[in-house]
Amino acid sequence: MEKILKLYDIYFIGLGYIVGAGIYSLLYLTTKHGKNYTWLSFLIGGIISIFTALSYSDLSNHFDSSSSEYDYITIGLTNNRFKKIIAYGLIGIGILMLVTLCLAFSNILKKLFKHTSYNLILISIILIPTIINIYDVKTTSNVNIGISILETGTLILLILLCFFGNYDNKLINITNITKTKSISWDGVIYGSFISIFAYAGFETIPKLADDTIESKKNISKGMIYSLISVIVLYIGVSLSVNKLLGYHKAGTIINPITEAYNVLLGNKSTKVINVITLLSIFNTILLTILFSSRQIYGISKKNVLPTIFKTVNKSTNTPIYSILVVSVIAYLLCLFTTINVSTHLSNTILLILFVLINLASIVMAYKGKISVNGFYFSKDKNKKPGTLSYYSIIGFCVSLGLLLKSLRII
Repeated sequence: MEKILKLYDIYFIGLGYIVGAGIYSLLYLTTKHGKNYTWLSFLIGGIISIFTALSYSDLSNHFDSSSSEYDYITIGLTNNRFKKIIAYGLIGIGILMLVTLCLAFSNILKKLFKHTSYNLILISIILIPTIINIYDVKTTSNVNIGISILETGTLILLILLCFFGNYDNKLINITNITKTKSISWDGVIYGSFISIFAYAGFETIPKLADDTIESKKNISKGMIYSLISVIVLYIGVSLSVNKLLGYHKAGTIINPITEAYNVLLGNKSTKVINVITLLSIFNTILLTILFSSRQIYGISKKNVLPTIFKTVNKSTNTPIYSILVVSVIAYLLCLFTTINVSTHLSNTILLILFVLINLASIVMAYKGKISVNGFYFSKDKNKKPGTLSYYSIIGFCVSLGLLLKSLRII
């Protein structure tokens, strides 16, 4: 495939995918537990996510492959054993996330247009992003940039109106935002656990190695820069919503961002925010198809999957068959599952993936197979074997703890 994506493409792809539907769908649940200190939950969750992102960065600099996690796990942990099981498991994560997004979009749109066929909505929300992905990766990137600017601009506008505008004829006082009788650290920590899922998406960026110019440098930079931007954005949004609505209300309504705009601009803003929310989910669907298809393409180059999936169309420079198989399987699964089932499965598998990636980074760094940036446990910094990074170990421990908690083991 042609290397055509630049650093700004990768940055906006990361930004668009991470923001996606995350803050719109998870803010109320994080606020329910973090309360007035929801901003702190997002800060802690963001820092935890950066630890795992740094592990991805180290591994992507070494492998520089669109098969990304497949290489990290098979080479870093299993010595090329269980190839097919790992391959199908990784492909399944992307497809399950796609199923969840398609069901979420279809459910929302069906409520807005009650007389429209649900199956027609479902087919459309899969077919349109599929066609865009087949046409050209640069077109996919350009569509994403447009929607990303719109969805992040909406959140930035909310922050600006809240802190620099007038509300109830009084300039909002930032010092009142965190005033509360006491802080519940259990609630803040649990809220940070939930917020980690709002940051999910950065791990998919290394799959674009075959599409990216100077991929070793630009993939790592784009991944970290976009994640840091989202952390700042999420903190600002949580502060704004809590100030406008109060944490009691913000933690009980499903769409606190829409309600916050209603307070600032009136009920007429509801339809606009709903459209932006749908566009945000659409954009995440578009990028999920992109990432999943690139992973299938990358793994097929390892001769683990049928060779047809590594075929690149000469006119579009895209792996058409990989794109189509992702979309078709996702559509079929949408017909036989519910959003609750797909969400639970995708979240559980995602945590398993984070555990394995951090562990792979630890093992390969200890063996001296990858260069590790940051802090070291080794007494001799010039000696690669025995070198470990704090962020990989912290990322592993936190991801494992979240996994065990989600499985109700702890």
